[in-house]
Amino acid sequence: VAQFEQSAGGGPPNVHSVDRPIVSVKRRGIPKAHYLTTDQANANRIRSAFGSLLFVSAGRWYVWDGRRWVAEEAGVYDCVCRLSEIVRSEAKDWAAKAAQADADGDAAKAKEMAAIAKAVAGWALKCEMKGTIEACCGLLRKMLTVEPDSLDRDPWALNTLSGIVDLRTGEVRVHDPGEYITKLVPIRYDPEARCEGWVRALRQITCEDGSGRDGEEEARRAAGVVDFL
Repeated sequence: VAQFEQSAGGGPPNVHSVDRPIVSVKRRGIPKAHYLTTDQANANRIRSAFGSLLFVSAGRWYVWDGRRWVAEEAGVYDCVCRLSEIVRSEAKDWAAKAAQADADGDAAKAKEMAAIAKAVAGWALKCEMKGTIEACCGLLRKMLTVEPDSLDRDPWALNTLSGIVDLRTGEVRVHDPGEYITKLVPIRYDPEARCEGWVRALRQITCEDGSGRDGEEEARRAAGVVDFL
């Protein structure tokens, strides 16, 4: 979760997270707080806090780990289990508003804000229940959806520990959740690195001594294409 918080920012451009109207449910005694104590409100909270780091595609959850999208559900539940913490923070904010209204001499407003704070604090406890957590995950599945065709769509992008390498130019760009890359080569890209054993093998295969590089270069490219496929 700490990793998620460090990476939080603008959401990837292709995530279909459509704002949905919040269903109003009348709750006796706290009409001003009902929209804060629903499953839909919880889903909106998680989307707001972690929506740029989660999505669903073809029925599978994906979580951004800072370099790629990883197919897993554990990270999703780590986020959703923060619900009670988020809601408790909201309750404290409402309580602070109540105290401020009281200090300003507005007794009616203070009473209203205090009632909301109490209701939200009670909802925070319910947010720790399995049913509430599962309901939130169910709604998020509909709110954070990415089409499968959007995943790994650039055939020339090689994702490495040090960045995304453009196989056509050798240029490296930063890891970007908006590219929806799910694969990772667990090495750091060094454009100046050489593999002398590989070079010697190429020269033996092409019967070149290094003075002419046409055959060696063609063999290198052919091997790269085969490996890439």
